[in-house]
Amino acid sequence: MESRDRKNTRKNKQNRRHSASHPVGHSELYLELGSPAGLHKNILEAQKEVIISLRRFEAIHTLRREKLREFMKLKRAVNLASHMIIEMKNYFPHVESRIARLTHEEQPTAEPRTISSADESELHRLDRELGEIERKLKEL
Repeated sequence: MESRDRKNTRKNKQNRRHSASHPVGHSELYLELGSPAGLHKNILEAQKEVIISLRRFEAIHTLRREKLREFMKLKRAVNLASHMIIEMKNYFPHVESRIARLTHEEQPTAEPRTISSADESELHRLDRELGEIERKLKEL
């Protein structure tokens, strides 16, 4: 009889553990909710945040589409202007540009001013640098 009592005691302990974690009449797939109203409130708040995020996304998406449309308009306008410039160049005779004429002509030299010796050495250095720059520009 003792062995029987031991077996019953073991089964009772197992049943108690099992029944404490799973109420009678519930399967392992269901959970007991403490406050259904609180859970419902949390779900509604999460849905509200999702809807706000979707609205922001839609606004950004609309702005992107508008930006793309405006960019395409601008691109067409630039292409049209480029074609018009090419047509105008073909229509008018070729004329040498003013900049090209100025580089071929000799530019007049400036009259020297009276300057102190310290400023004069710096001025000569700057004049040399300017002359080198102008010479390089003429070579181009």
